[in-house]
Amino acid sequence: MNNKGRCTVIISSLLILFAAVAIAGDEILAGYVLKADKESFTVEDSETGQEVKVRLDKKTKVTGELKEDIFVEVEVKKGVAVSVKVVEGSEGLEEEESKRSTETEE
Repeated sequence: MNNKGRCTVIISSLLILFAAVAIAGDEILAGYVLKADKESFTVEDSETGQEVKVRLDKKTKVTGELKEDIFVEVEVKKGVAVSVKVVEGSEGLEEEESKRSTETEE
């Protein structure tokens, strides 16, 4: 492998490493729960619109009932939820907002 090829491999490896470190850091996430089970749940990030899968463990503090179609605020560390707070009154809110926007467009 020539020097250009080695540099490309090194740069690619560093980018992957930096991305892994960024993902592993503490993060606050807010959005609607798309899927939920006993081991994990998926949230649509309200800032980016991306789906983010978050794991639960026995140390995760959950305030409220974690289920689909509710808005949550989540503290995440290394892909695991440290705390999950269900935003009161958010159940069905997404559907209501969708209906309003559809009615406005007509």
